[in-house]
Amino acid sequence: MSDPAASLKRFVLERLGARPALRVLEAGCGSGSWFDLPAMRGEGKIVGIDISAKQLERNTIIDEAIEGDLMAHRFAPDSFDLIISIDVLEHLDRPTAALDNLADALAPEGLLVLKIPNAASVKGLFTKFTPHGLHVWVYRRFRGRPNAGKDDVGPFKTFMRMSIRPRALRRWARQRGLEHAYEDYYEAAFQRRIRRKLGPLDPLARLGDRALEAVTGGRLSLARTEYIVVFRRAGV
Repeated sequence: MSDPAASLKRFVLERLGARPALRVLEAGCGSGSWFDLPAMRGEGKIVGIDISAKQLERNTIIDEAIEGDLMAHRFAPDSFDLIISIDVLEHLDRPTAALDNLADALAPEGLLVLKIPNAASVKGLFTKFTPHGLHVWVYRRFRGRPNAGKDDVGPFKTFMRMSIRPRALRRWARQRGLEHAYEDYYEAAFQRRIRRKLGPLDPLARLGDRALEAVTGGRLSLARTEYIVVFRRAGV
């Protein structure tokens, strides 16, 4: 199985790697990055915005920290060549408001990179309709994170609005005049490990997933739990 992060990085480098001083924004940066931001930056600058001051204090990657709410914070127009938001939109009550602010900040020929749980997956629906306390318990019990839910450490409250479903995001991008440049679906590592423990039942799970996608016309999936999409703003 290919590495989704590596594949995404190659795509972004192909599109933006020739620029000597990228202006990069990580939206909802938290204390680190899923993406290899320093390698992307070159001689440019990485700005991170997060609602948690504690998370920003722990972040050693960004050059400039903004404590703010993505749904309300207005950036200067055309101010970033690359905007990255990793596993953030599902935690926002009004994700489209945040997306609109990010689109306004994107420079011509810039890229908006989004990674989110696939809201059109069984895992996404389970996350949406189960209490936050259960998510914390799963992180502590099964993912080896004893501090989960404490001191501004995830998992955070999840809204998983239907406006962040893949089809809805592509529709939003068209309305904003953004080009659909790249997308990828993959299965979360945690779920993949669980599935492998099924042993001989794993092929049945795969068969069930194919049947689910067929019955729902591809609108619901068991295995495609994560979604990456890149939108591009056309040049002036």
